[in-house]
Amino acid sequence: MADMPGTDNFAHFESEILRDPTSESARENLLWALSADPERFDDPRRFELIEWFLEHNPRNTSCITPLMHANPKSAPEAYQRLKARWLAILSSAPTDTQLVRGAAAFVAAENLEEAKRLLETAIAQKPDEAELWLDLGRMSRDPRERLAAFEKARDAGETLPNLLVWIATTSFEAGDYNKAERAARELMQLVDEARAHLGDKLDWRERGADFWKRARSACASDRAASELVSAHSDHAYRKHWAHTVLGLLACRDENLDPAVSHLRASADVRPEYRLSSYGPSLDLVRQVCARGGWDEGLAYLLTWKDTWDDPRLREWIAAVEEHRLPESQNQA
Repeated sequence: MADMPGTDNFAHFESEILRDPTSESARENLLWALSADPERFDDPRRFELIEWFLEHNPRNTSCITPLMHANPKSAPEAYQRLKARWLAILSSAPTDTQLVRGAAAFVAAENLEEAKRLLETAIAQKPDEAELWLDLGRMSRDPRERLAAFEKARDAGETLPNLLVWIATTSFEAGDYNKAERAARELMQLVDEARAHLGDKLDWRERGADFWKRARSACASDRAASELVSAHSDHAYRKHWAHTVLGLLACRDENLDPAVSHLRASADVRPEYRLSSYGPSLDLVRQVCARGGWDEGLAYLLTWKDTWDDPRLREWIAAVEEHRLPESQNQA
């Protein structure tokens, strides 16, 4: 994938397209670079690239990602033109899973309910399609509806590592505390199994290329190294959210000591791309602080300073230092 966007990069990617006008990867690189620059998100070149994919290969996996999105407020004409194109494509294959997912992801920027209807129409014909249920759950705002969709996705065979975390957190949000505990305990079982299998490899602190280098030197092949990287990441992600949900359940029962123990354990994880991108959970911090555990809440937040470089973390730390409950929240 592309490096950080810059004038030289744009020229390089455009020259790649000129050399091979049929190359999807060259167009993906330019689209990525334009999308990564907020000042170029509404660049007409982005919309031309999106239209190229819709004409030549709307089933490309990039078509279900934010790379293919348009902002209906800042670029209304382009958005409506592309939306009409998506709906026209879908009209000839209304139950094609990849096309439905792409169209729904695009339409969701303007109207979640319309996007959900596209998914529900396809699900009515293909009720065992796990990816459709997964996308429906991600677009649902009602926690009970979201939970039902996530469970359907799992029953249909979806194995996305995030899914069990989403089931645990959504179960708690929906008030189904038994399901929340079962899912959190299942996550902890996976955490324990990873520890038994990988041992102190899970404690390696390197990040990015340095982690890959160490993993590759410890493994017999690139494939084994990739599996180690994934296992390391999933272990940290699952451990953080399992302890978060178990801590929330302890708070609900007014058991502050176990809740604090879970809060500490949820921060005792190595760097992981999802937690580094979206940040740690704030839910349990708020509950612990609301019960007087301000020092514990502050210690938890300070733990993340080297992992999550985000203005929200500084705002949360300042709030807790002043014995105010931080307000914003991130996604699992």
